[in-house]
Amino acid sequence: MRTFNPEKELNKIQKGNKNKIIIGVCLLLLIVAIGSSYALYQIKYNKQIIYTTVEPFYSKDIQLAVYVDGVRQDNFPPKDGEYSYSGYECENDSIVTFDPKKWIAEIKVTGQDKCSINFGNKNNFYDTLIESKNILTDETKDGNLRYIGPNPDNYIWFNCDDYNFTTADEATLKNCERWRIIGIMNNMTIVDEATGEETNNQSLVKVIRTESIGELSWDNKDTTTGAETDQGNSNWAEARLMKLLNPGYDGEEKGGSLYWNADSGECYAGEKNATIPCDFTSTGLKIEDTKQMIESVIWNLGAHSSANGPTPIRWYQLERGSLVYTGDGRLATWKGKIALHYPSDYGLASIGGDDGRTACLERNMYYWYEEPYKSECGGTNNWMFSEFAVPTLTVYNTPSYLIAYYSNSRIYEGNLAVKTPIRPVLYLKPTIKIISGSGTYEEPYIIK
Repeated sequence: MRTFNPEKELNKIQKGNKNKIIIGVCLLLLIVAIGSSYALYQIKYNKQIIYTTVEPFYSKDIQLAVYVDGVRQDNFPPKDGEYSYSGYECENDSIVTFDPKKWIAEIKVTGQDKCSINFGNKNNFYDTLIESKNILTDETKDGNLRYIGPNPDNYIWFNCDDYNFTTADEATLKNCERWRIIGIMNNMTIVDEATGEETNNQSLVKVIRTESIGELSWDNKDTTTGAETDQGNSNWAEARLMKLLNPGYDGEEKGGSLYWNADSGECYAGEKNATIPCDFTSTGLKIEDTKQMIESVIWNLGAHSSANGPTPIRWYQLERGSLVYTGDGRLATWKGKIALHYPSDYGLASIGGDDGRTACLERNMYYWYEEPYKSECGGTNNWMFSEFAVPTLTVYNTPSYLIAYYSNSRIYEGNLAVKTPIRPVLYLKPTIKIISGSGTYEEPYIIK
């Protein structure tokens, strides 16, 4: 193995690239082949590549450390050992993306920083999913793992009467619901419910209910003149659907925390404050054990100016952006437990056509209704495909009624007061483990 002084090598590069020292620096951390006693840090600077050992590594721009169960180490733990990646911490704005299949961490440095890369005892949920079929690292900056294609094995039993069972037949007797795993989302922020303390850069499993809980409105407040084209308010932090799905809104006259409390009452559905009777005593969150499995996180509420334009990757960027309607003081994030999925979740679930995913990832999703994109990007090549309108969490940069829907493959803008099937989405706590199951429809994963 070639070793040398990294400070000296970086100084050589700096002399010829004075104006490019900070922007464009990429660090790759690799674990070497089995039997090697060193992990490698690979420094990628423009077209220069430098290798050095972890002893530990320091440079003028970045200080790196590896921690295993809180103890500083000189190397990554072995890939197939008892530890798995559990997140990172950087003092400034550097971003770490970890690929558990390749056992590689990529660090994007924008300035001087100190980062730690952390490993802990394996969570068998993550490790089982990583090895399952039809799960793929997406093309986003966060390097999330997503289930793709027509029908991946991504089912779990959830929202049961109790969780003391070990077979699919017993799960049916416990009135469990089939939910589906969207994927493992990296760089999530967990919010402590008691203290409000935030823990950044966590990897969490994101799931969606397979069946709808009913046709409801995202929001249907009669906000202005009463015109049918101006219904509701697109601020999720105040949306009527948000208050129905999440705890803390029991005092609402109608529709408050009904799903969370598995209760019955009136729900908002249709334009101009319309309501319908609703009953979640069997389809709501039934027991405390289920509620304790749901993580409180920061959800991104970045908006867009039009449905016409974004590719799946661009949607992902917009969802995490700062563009919001500024007329009512709304924020670009929301802290909570249950919401809806994003346009990018749908777009990035596509497996694409003969060329893999490239054509779909580069195609404006507004035009996915056109062939061959309709069938190759949506249709039978995307397990989240729907012929009917599906509402998402993402809105447009307007004061009132426009949110992003999709149906028949395409993304389009629509009235949020319209009644549409609602499928709750949430993140599971990192302590959840798989007990048994294969992830198929017949044998969903059993979790505790």
